[in-house]
Amino acid sequence: MVRPLPTFAFLALALSACGTPDFNIPAPWEPVEGPRAEVPTANLQPTAPPWARIGSSIRGKPIVAATLGDGPLRVYVIGGIAGDEPEGPAAAEVLRDELFKAVFAHATIRVVRDMNPDGSANRTRANTRSVDLTRNWPSRDHIAGRREGAAPASELETTVIQKDLAAFTPDLVVVFRSSAGGPVVAMAGPGRV
Repeated sequence: MVRPLPTFAFLALALSACGTPDFNIPAPWEPVEGPRAEVPTANLQPTAPPWARIGSSIRGKPIVAATLGDGPLRVYVIGGIAGDEPEGPAAAEVLRDELFKAVFAHATIRVVRDMNPDGSANRTRANTRSVDLTRNWPSRDHIAGRREGAAPASELETTVIQKDLAAFTPDLVVVFRSSAGGPVVAMAGPGRV
């Protein structure tokens, strides 16, 4: 007489035909994701636009700028022009971050962090070729010299900013400067161009 196999024997035979069991399959009560699968909202806070390279200094250091807003008034800010005035680039960094936090639609502001990164690295007023970039701007009354440059816009840094200015077409240009005697507010009117 043939005895019928118990039910569990059929189950064991069926499982053995499937191969080695995979014990890594999570049970329905075990979470597949960690206990906090959501992305923390602190990381999703918007940040100011990154500095974008617009050119290079004579030694190849980046000259960077960031543009904020999209309003009709166009403001161009140069954070640093003299390498011995570190307050300007530092203020440009803060300005970019703070302007980004403000909600405004009336202006487009372009901030250049430092026009003279070689001078800033050496803590000298002039660029690598000993030209004072504040005196190298193109104008009819430019006086050629060792300190002013052989010609208007003879320096790479000046031409980088000049091209960026022409492309941006600002209504107002602001240049950050510093003084040993404390803060100074000055305005230069239209030059003889």
